[in-house]
Amino acid sequence: MPLSPAHIAGQGATRLIAVHGWLGDHRLFEPFFAHIDPAGCTCAFLDCRGYGSRRGEPGPYDIDAIAADILNLADGLSWQSFHVIGHSMGAMAAQQLMVDVPERICSAILVCPVPASGARIDDYRRSLLLRAIADPAARRELIDANTGRRRDAAWLDATLELSVQSTDPRALEGYMAAWTGTGFAALMDGSAVPVLAVCGELDPAAPAQVVRDTIITWCRNSSLAVIAGSGHYPMREDPAALWRAVAGHLASLGATRNTSSSC
Repeated sequence: MPLSPAHIAGQGATRLIAVHGWLGDHRLFEPFFAHIDPAGCTCAFLDCRGYGSRRGEPGPYDIDAIAADILNLADGLSWQSFHVIGHSMGAMAAQQLMVDVPERICSAILVCPVPASGARIDDYRRSLLLRAIADPAARRELIDANTGRRRDAAWLDATLELSVQSTDPRALEGYMAAWTGTGFAALMDGSAVPVLAVCGELDPAAPAQVVRDTIITWCRNSSLAVIAGSGHYPMREDPAALWRAVAGHLASLGATRNTSSSC
């Protein structure tokens, strides 16, 4: 069944669908909204099942479901092709679309991505993630660690509040099992879909070297941008820098405000 976007920014010819990561709903991107070129782009933001406007919605809570919902949103907007922005676990879903429907994906912009192979986490991080599902103090500690312990208390508290308000613990548990699973890396090898991977310099969850060894290695038409001073949430930490990276990528593909089609 076609979905409606949780938020739309812009009304331009270049079409993008953005999907959030594990920590919170589409409002993780709120500071980014104002930086999108409204004349050149239309960006539709999705809430995954179990988040935000869909917080009470049943699963499945897995990568296939996110990928299917991105396509359902595109169909609801009558977009045959589009660029996809995926953050963290949302980037893993974007990679699933690169495998399943490459003809519909103009490009993938993978922000602090979980690679198609799944996240490889040590016992300490797994324990922290599991505790963060039900314990706000552990979730605040996770946010702090993911941003290099550089953000002030007000920023951490606001991000934590957004996260707690917009997430369903059942969904968090299901999605975590999915993005820390075995994945589908073998299916990504040799992908021709254009890719921009964006990493935060201070991000322990998606370090640039891991992205180079996985996504950049697999994809034939890929590039990497590292945002200085940012951690795992560049859309909140430095939204202007994230937009500059996205805009440069779109320009390199010829996606400008004079483009007559979605790609």
